Amino acid sequence: MLTVIELTKEDAKLFIEFQKHYVPVAHLLGYMDTLGLSDLKNMSIVMDIDSDGKVAHTSFTRHFR
Repeated sequence: MLTVIELTKEDAKLFIEFQKHYVPVAHLLGYMDTLGLSDLKNMSIVMDIDSDGKVAHTSFTRHFR
């Protein structure tokens, strides 16, 4: 079975970058899921990356207005 997906040039570039950085992105999304952070509105995210390029620490700050 073959599935054809059409993307704009911009979306294709984003997809390629996502594929290059899949592991830290998956780590971040998994971590956010365990904390119940599915709503990313009004918040800041800070990631500390170690010398191996892995996310060593992540900080989430929610801004209340």
